[in-house]
Amino acid sequence: MPNPTSGPHGPSLGGWSPGPDPLAPPDWFAQLNEAELAKAAANPALPVEMLRELVGTNSPVVRAGVAANPQLPSALIIGHATDPTADVRAGAASNPNCPTGTLAVLAGDPSKAARYGVAKNSSSPPDALRVLAADPAAGIRARAGRHTATPPEMLALLAGDRTPLDRGAVRDRAISNPNCPPVVLAIVASDPDTGTATAALKNPSCPPEVLAHAAASRDGRFREAALTNPSCPPEVLGAVAIGTDARAARLALANPSCPPADRAHGGLLAD
Repeated sequence: MPNPTSGPHGPSLGGWSPGPDPLAPPDWFAQLNEAELAKAAANPALPVEMLRELVGTNSPVVRAGVAANPQLPSALIIGHATDPTADVRAGAASNPNCPTGTLAVLAGDPSKAARYGVAKNSSSPPDALRVLAADPAAGIRARAGRHTATPPEMLALLAGDRTPLDRGAVRDRAISNPNCPPVVLAIVASDPDTGTATAALKNPSCPPEVLAHAAASRDGRFREAALTNPSCPPEVLGAVAIGTDARAARLALANPSCPPADRAHGGLLAD
């Protein structure tokens, strides 16, 4: 088993290196206080055999670290998902190795922290995210709106959620999601809120005809959003690339969807 690296105050929690002795001191865990042990338990560098030694510990803080550790086998994560302590269940919910069936159950957990863990977990299944997209907590709905596995129909619902957050609103997360339905983005692109409309125009799933219209807008924010979107029609980009608006031409030329011939022509004009 690898040795813990040593710092000025004893074993370091930052990671492990093989060292000359392949066996770690048997009493190494005993050298740590609860906070240090919790940090070690959550460290992905902790060998699985050492992690197993911490399963079932009486400390909920340490169990939470164990539950969140991506090295923890799925079978052991399931047990932590039913722990009486909410933070432990939250750790299991955020673990990418958590089984999808368990994540679906945790999506209905009474703990907001556990539900948020499911909402941000890259392994969460669509069924769990469908539940979380309708969660009473705005922060959880917003996090579900960012997830690429959230069903499009729920993203459409969230795109109309104007509940304010620290930055923007719940809807802004769904509008920026590449899986947001194009028909929804087409509607939002004409929203009176400029920031919201711009977010829709930046989404690569925004319909080409909407982007073409925005590329000719008098509002520079709309033009920039459309001209930098790879879904902007090539013919629109080509025309702008050889046009008289120097800034717009540069944006069009930088777009990978700009036709090579127009890019070459535009580059010569720029020179």
